[in-house]
Amino acid sequence: MAPGSAASSHLDHAAFRNKDLKRLETALRGLDRYELVLIDCPPTLSALTRMAWAASHKVLSVAEPSLFSVAGTKRTMTALAQFESSRIWAVPEAGVVINRVRDDSDEQRHRMRELQELFGPLVVDPVLPDLSVMQQIQGAAWPVHRWPGAPAQDLAERFGTILAGLTR
Repeated sequence: MAPGSAASSHLDHAAFRNKDLKRLETALRGLDRYELVLIDCPPTLSALTRMAWAASHKVLSVAEPSLFSVAGTKRTMTALAQFESSRIWAVPEAGVVINRVRDDSDEQRHRMRELQELFGPLVVDPVLPDLSVMQQIQGAAWPVHRWPGAPAQDLAERFGTILAGLTR
């Protein structure tokens, strides 16, 4: 793991230069011995996020089934498409992971249909349910695959399925 730091905050601005986009790609050079490298970005369309796109072969956007998240995901995917068409920074694959799903919510079912209509085959299966065990796991800073209990095992299997799709 190569953690980020506050030192990168000077790169977190709206505008970016092409030379900025090469920085992360250059920093990651030599990591091809790994099957998968994950780059976790803040939910913005800043220069840092675009640096991550430029260095990536696949991009996953995480969306919750809510009005503002659907709108934000649409902006993200539109920006990603514009970014790709602007030149050499094409990302071969993109997807949308739907997170924090509650089956008992009519509003969320509506937003899930909306995400499916907007992004079709880009929507990743399975979705991730909104379970209190996830907050417990995050609060304990534990890997989901090591947390005890059936709800955590179900989450771990879902994350495993998504991960398997990334390495194909």
